[in-house]
Amino acid sequence: MRCKVFRCLVIVLVLSLLPLFLLACESGGGSTSSGGGDSGDESYITGFVQLQLQSDHSGATVYLEEGSVYYSLTTSTGYYKINNVPDGTYTPVAKKAGYKDKVWDGASLTFPAKHTGVDFSLQPG
Repeated sequence: MRCKVFRCLVIVLVLSLLPLFLLACESGGGSTSSGGGDSGDESYITGFVQLQLQSDHSGATVYLEEGSVYYSLTTSTGYYKINNVPDGTYTPVAKKAGYKDKVWDGASLTFPAKHTGVDFSLQPG
């Protein structure tokens, strides 16, 4: 009986960690950065996401297009950075469960370039 319970616990553990593993494997182009200096000629986008009515702004996702591997998760201060953005034109979007998705208010961004100050404010909903 103990062996059966142990096997069930192992299966539950593996299944609960599988989405995290898949997310980590899928995020090849995206990254979360805590800030820092300029890293050469790479194209990137940085900014902050403010979660209304919250003091911890972590866990929001900023992406360049739906389904893209070019995304970043915010830190507790709301900071995000997407590195190595390929050439093209994108309109960034921020989202988090429990909040309304927000398309960036500015014009579309063209890369190669270094875009800073691409900020969002997400409303509950």
